[in-house]
Amino acid sequence: MTHMVDSDGVRTWLGGVIVQRAAALHPDQTSADIFSIAGGRIILLGLVGHVSVAVPANHDYSLFFDPDNGDGNVTLASTLAVDSDPAGTYYRLNTVNAGALVAETNILYDGLAMMTVLDAGDIVWTVGGGGTVGTTTRVAWDLFYAPLDAAATVVTS
Repeated sequence: MTHMVDSDGVRTWLGGVIVQRAAALHPDQTSADIFSIAGGRIILLGLVGHVSVAVPANHDYSLFFDPDNGDGNVTLASTLAVDSDPAGTYYRLNTVNAGALVAETNILYDGLAMMTVLDAGDIVWTVGGGGTVGTTTRVAWDLFYAPLDAAATVVTS
């Protein structure tokens, strides 16, 4: 008997479960929760932002994890100047622990080097740098994960 895995099954097997946060206006000189983890631990396989409407000048982006257990925040990606990044730019985690967010025009996935175990908490997007948000900048985020604990889930915030 032959069993054919559908395309969603193959993607999940290769890259984990995907949770997509629709393109949204970035937070102006502040932070915003973009994903929430509940029910246990996950293995974070990748986190990618995609600019759909250009970023204005004088902005910095970073990402951190805010655990629910009361411990301090953990840097996932330190500050990257995103001044005037055009639509089509991708942001991804650095393969160096807490290294600067990486901007690319063609995304490169570094697989196992990006795996991180996270417990319940929030992934937070921070914007700084002094520029103003404008009314058009939009970034969508895709999170790829595998549940480490059976009840673990990730949802958009």
